[in-house]
Amino acid sequence: MVLVIGISGVTNGGKTSITNELKKRWKKQFVLHTVHQDDYYKDEADIAVDPQNGLLQWDVPEAFHMVQMKAAIKESILKLEQSPSQTILIVEGILLFCDSDLNKMFDRRYFLTLPLDEAKLRRGNRVYEPPDVPGLFEKHVWPMYLHYKRQMEKYVENVVILDGTNDFKTVVDSVQSDVVQFLQ
Repeated sequence: MVLVIGISGVTNGGKTSITNELKKRWKKQFVLHTVHQDDYYKDEADIAVDPQNGLLQWDVPEAFHMVQMKAAIKESILKLEQSPSQTILIVEGILLFCDSDLNKMFDRRYFLTLPLDEAKLRRGNRVYEPPDVPGLFEKHVWPMYLHYKRQMEKYVENVVILDGTNDFKTVVDSVQSDVVQFLQ
């Protein structure tokens, strides 16, 4: 059996860091693979421009090659099913739970939250390629996060909400504990 975990949420909330820490903790216990939604961004030339503010729309489902991402997840599941050991696939990204077909693949769902000020601070401390243009966070990133968070809350069940302001170890421990309990 392959346990498929989705870790989603706010920009710079800790999704990749949590995924990497779980990989380190579980490397001797499980056969584990990861899929990162960031690897499926379309090229900048293919990203839509918001007609109201002229900003590239990076934080919408259409900014990703979702068909290829879902195919990669299915391929990973098929490969992991060949293992006699307990296997885990962790998928992480900002917009995992807004695609119904993708959402159906997850056995466990975790969603990281941050308050506006903390998310903006963390985003400002990170280097992006291409770099964020002035106003992107306030006019696009944060509004899209709130929009898709509301959609998730309305339509997606069984999501564990994680407070990204909590101590990193505490957050990872809570995910690890939940997964271990789920597997029992």
